[in-house]
Amino acid sequence: MSVLTGVDSSRQLKQNVELFNKGSLPGDLLDKVRKIVPTFPETVIRPVYWPK
Repeated sequence: MSVLTGVDSSRQLKQNVELFNKGSLPGDLLDKVRKIVPTFPETVIRPVYWPK
């Protein structure tokens, strides 16, 4: 699994890097997240498909 994030400021970039450096979520917590977070179609996720 991977996540691509954007940032609005250098502060936000630093926060994202700090979170990334903490490593993956524990397996049991990751399973819980997967159960409650919906799967979105590519037309929602990819900006290329967004209306102009």
